[in-house]
Amino acid sequence: MKLSISRETGVWLILVLATAAATYFSVGRQLNGSVAIVVVFLIALAKMRVILFEFMELRHAPLFMRLLADSWLISLFVILVVMFLAPTHTV
Repeated sequence: MKLSISRETGVWLILVLATAAATYFSVGRQLNGSVAIVVVFLIALAKMRVILFEFMELRHAPLFMRLLADSWLISLFVILVVMFLAPTHTV
C-alpha cells in the first residue's frame, strides 16, 4: 500500500507546523523578547509567501509579479521589525 499526500496537503501541514513553531516562540520563554518578535515575524513572512505562491497561484505568475510579491513581503517585514524594535520615547 502506497501512501500519497497531495501537494496542497503537504503545504497545509507545513503551515500548521509553522503556526505551532510561532506559538512556541511567542508564548514560551525560550528567546529574548526582541529575538522572539523577529523569529515570529520571520515565520509569518514564510507562511505568507507559501500562501501567496501555493494557494494564490503566484508560482505560475510572471516573474515581475513574483518579484513584486517578494518585495512587498520583505518591505512589510522590515517595517514591522523596525516599528516593534524602535525605542519608544515618552515625555
